[in-house]
Amino acid sequence: MEITDQQSYRDLEVVLEKHRKLKSNLLVVTVPGTGLGHFFKIYKKKNLDKKFDVIKLDWAEEGTMVKLKAMIAELDVSEKVAASINYPKSLFGDLATDAIWNHFYGRYYFGAREKSDVMKMVDEMELWVTKDELERIWEWSGGLAQIVKYLVINKEALGGVMEKVLEDEKMKTILNPLALAVSGLNQEIKVRLNLVNDGNDWRSGLLKMFLNKNGGIDIRANFDLSFSEDGEVGKEKLSRDEKMIIEAIVSGQGKITKEKIAELKWGEGKYDKFSDQAIGKAMRRLSQKLNKYEILTIPRVGYMIERK
Repeated sequence: MEITDQQSYRDLEVVLEKHRKLKSNLLVVTVPGTGLGHFFKIYKKKNLDKKFDVIKLDWAEEGTMVKLKAMIAELDVSEKVAASINYPKSLFGDLATDAIWNHFYGRYYFGAREKSDVMKMVDEMELWVTKDELERIWEWSGGLAQIVKYLVINKEALGGVMEKVLEDEKMKTILNPLALAVSGLNQEIKVRLNLVNDGNDWRSGLLKMFLNKNGGIDIRANFDLSFSEDGEVGKEKLSRDEKMIIEAIVSGQGKITKEKIAELKWGEGKYDKFSDQAIGKAMRRLSQKLNKYEILTIPRVGYMIERK
């Protein structure tokens, strides 16, 4: 069975072909963990039209908006693109009125896969699973491709409980950016991305439990040193050091070591025992700027961030 047999790929391909033929730009809205990047790679191999490209952008990276604007500006009048946005809240926050969106004449929402596609995905991996294991994969993943892949590869975890899976650093790497993207997302977008069921509850049991345990860290530090918490813009601006520290904490599942803070502030290898006082003062100052979160000390190790 080929990956192109999945209905989610077929639907995406139809929309991409439509915009290629119409010669119009397309914005594909998604969240981390859906496997869109893999589908883009497959489409690029099949698509021989050099005037239409598909670009996967990571909006958690600094400068993505600048990169997108430069890419659009460099396009010839006959060249078009389908670009992805994996943090949908960017479309409804401070960036919502940016003129860049006027260059995109269509939006397509690519989210979690249906159960039939999850079954096909498991078959494609050629790793045998029982009917009960397949059912659990569906319930725990909710159709989110990266979670499906993790569970198939680590299927021994299916004999345990979700709490144990959440302790795995690999699963945290999948869920943390996903939680950041979906926290505070409006209901309409959740539905369009297949993230919730008919009862408006999260389809993925693992995502639901992860959000219930820590709520996800929804802090975004912007290029101009402004920042937002759960989509709300902070009253103060960050320093450049604080911006880097926030970004490191978010990417580090809510934790950061004293050595890493010293590296960000003063350079690699600059930490010593006399740094602790300066680091502590800097982290207290940063914590005071936050409204919905607070930074707590991990004795002898570093710091962690939690909701108030």
